[in-house]
Amino acid sequence: MPKFNISRLLFLFFLIIVTASCARQFENNVDYQAKKALQDLMAIQEAYYAENQRYARNLIEIEKYNLKYNNGLVYLEIESAGKDQYRAISLPAESTTARVFAFDTGKGGFYEMNDIEVSQYVLGALKHIRKEQSDKRISEYFFFLLLAMLFILGVRLHLRFKEAKNRPVFAAFYLSLIPLTWSFSVLNYMSKDIVFTRYLSGMSVASLVFAVLTILIDAWWFKRQKLFTTSASLFSILGMTLIIALFSGGVMAHTLLEYSQYFR
Repeated sequence: MPKFNISRLLFLFFLIIVTASCARQFENNVDYQAKKALQDLMAIQEAYYAENQRYARNLIEIEKYNLKYNNGLVYLEIESAGKDQYRAISLPAESTTARVFAFDTGKGGFYEMNDIEVSQYVLGALKHIRKEQSDKRISEYFFFLLLAMLFILGVRLHLRFKEAKNRPVFAAFYLSLIPLTWSFSVLNYMSKDIVFTRYLSGMSVASLVFAVLTILIDAWWFKRQKLFTTSASLFSILGMTLIIALFSGGVMAHTLLEYSQYFR
């Protein structure tokens, strides 16, 4: 086990926070379809421009290019077009996330609209959507607070019991925070409407492996201890790690069985 080093711990904590920030990878299926429809339109517009020296003014003009998207789920429109410029927008017909995508040659190309622009396209449900998003952000803040408290607790005990023989139990504790963070993201964002990409599948598998690994490390460390001479604080960090690992492992196993086609 590596020696205690505050820079390593800070790097690990940064890695844990980065894991939490991966929540942006949870993309709604209809949002994904809307973005893809616009990207397909962008490619068709370039082909149309090469043939006609101008951009198509509406979807009827590009019918022969066989643009495929579900117009019952996705609203796609070329809002304006000229010889050297055009603007097109795409969004779910019934948005639940208030995401609107646009391509505007005058604004640098493809982009996702900000709150001000979104309000012009998502009307009645916008307030409800923003309330749900706000609730999720609040839950994230509380989780980050809990995560920071756990990390600080681990560091304090690590400084107190920094003998080489105790390194495995603390290594397992720090490692367990990574699958815990990903488990929170899954519970907060994952649903049947989310596209379960290879990235999400890979992160879930990695988190499951980390959870199992922490249990194995703790089991190995426990077997080497003398029950009557080992501090109760070390057993408490061991117990906390096992609870985190079992919880995270359970969440990951359920997620993979429920959402991943490779595990069903």
